[in-house]
Amino acid sequence: MDADELLRRYAAGERDFTGIDFSEVDFSEGEFSGADLSGINLSGADLWYANLIGTNFLGANLEGVNFEAVDLSNANLSNANLIGVCLENAGLNGANLDGANLSAVRAGEATFYDASLIGANLSGASLLQCGFDRANFSHANLRGAVVSHSFFMKANFSYANLRDLVDGYECSDAIFHDTIMPDGSIRSDSTGYKWPGRRDDIIESQ
Repeated sequence: MDADELLRRYAAGERDFTGIDFSEVDFSEGEFSGADLSGINLSGADLWYANLIGTNFLGANLEGVNFEAVDLSNANLSNANLIGVCLENAGLNGANLDGANLSAVRAGEATFYDASLIGANLSGASLLQCGFDRANFSHANLRGAVVSHSFFMKANFSYANLRDLVDGYECSDAIFHDTIMPDGSIRSDSTGYKWPGRRDDIIESQ
């Protein structure tokens, strides 16, 4: 199956495309909302501005994919390989990223509101000016991630590793329980926290 055939079959109502290989294919502005792409190999593919709302990428190989300006709201990306992907200006609100590998991801101005990132690996990720309000980072690894001017209000960081996290911005009402903080200390106090480098270290929750 080539890319044109896949698009024709999707347009005809087919939704199950599990386990196929479409590495380095151009699907920019494609329509795959609600499709089952679990186990697919899309490494190096271009999905710029595609509609992927509710798409199932369970266990997919998405390494190096261009997801710029893509709508991945409510998509299932659990256990997917997302190493080095571009998520600039992407929408992942309500997405399931449990157990996904997002190391070295670039996600400037992306939104992850209400997303689940339980056990996800975001080490070394560049997450500039992103929205993570109410996201669940429990057991996630954010070591060395750069989160300049990103918002984490009411996010859950229980058992997460935030060691060497760089330049967080807002995390009022966030949950910390046995959390490894940027300075290496362990925090289990869920009162509001202000990232190091701002004027105060600790603020009261609103």
